[in-house]
Amino acid sequence: MVRGLRTLVYGFEDLGDTFQALRAQRLYVSHPAATADERASALPTLARLEREAGELAAAVRTLARLRDVLARPGDSSLAHWRGTNLGSFVVEEHHRLARAAEDVPDLAAGRCEGSEAAVVLLAELSEAARRAVSVPAVSPPR
Repeated sequence: MVRGLRTLVYGFEDLGDTFQALRAQRLYVSHPAATADERASALPTLARLEREAGELAAAVRTLARLRDVLARPGDSSLAHWRGTNLGSFVVEEHHRLARAAEDVPDLAAGRCEGSEAAVVLLAELSEAARRAVSVPAVSPPR
């Protein structure tokens, strides 16, 4: 069931149906059978879909939820996230959201929180994972 939802997300994305992709991804990250690793891997995708759909406040909340899963996974499936591509993807999505929220005054606090979290998360990554991070420049908060 969990993998079927992920397949649905990709299918809807391929069709250009972001709304349905978002619905399927939200179900996927909330599925009770999902491991911490599955949730942590799915949450950056959910944040990306929300960001791309213009749901920036939802993306800020999703990344906060992701940081919570990383800090308190609830199982051992996330033991090595700092040395994998997942760590790079997490940092990159924080930077992308900060960039997208630059001109949204209502999201200034979430943007600052996300930018600061990205710096902390980047410092936690292994050397190899840090080298894999590719992020655009982000303007300082106004």
